[in-house]
Amino acid sequence: MVTIEQIVPQDLLPILRCPLTHTPLSLAQQEWVTWLNTQIAQDRIRNRAGRPVTGQLLGALWNADRSSLYPVYDYAPVLIVEEAIVVEQLPEGHPPIPPASAQT
Repeated sequence: MVTIEQIVPQDLLPILRCPLTHTPLSLAQQEWVTWLNTQIAQDRIRNRAGRPVTGQLLGALWNADRSSLYPVYDYAPVLIVEEAIVVEQLPEGHPPIPPASAQT
């Protein structure tokens, strides 16, 4: 099983920023990644650009206000605004959204 530290190294996470808001990113819980992968397999997830998300995620990164998730494929975060998964566009039944983090 892949650990959180393997998805995004802990020394890298503090310097990653949302390309849209320039706020810190944080790792999504495994519950979210599992749910997203199930929805992706059913062709129910679109990115900000409206294109289907087709690859299975290794992980995901929340932006500070929890409005978007950035996919992590093969240990590489995809920090491109158009590739973000917008939370308000997700199908119903998703896991609880964690509290927003302090925006620094």
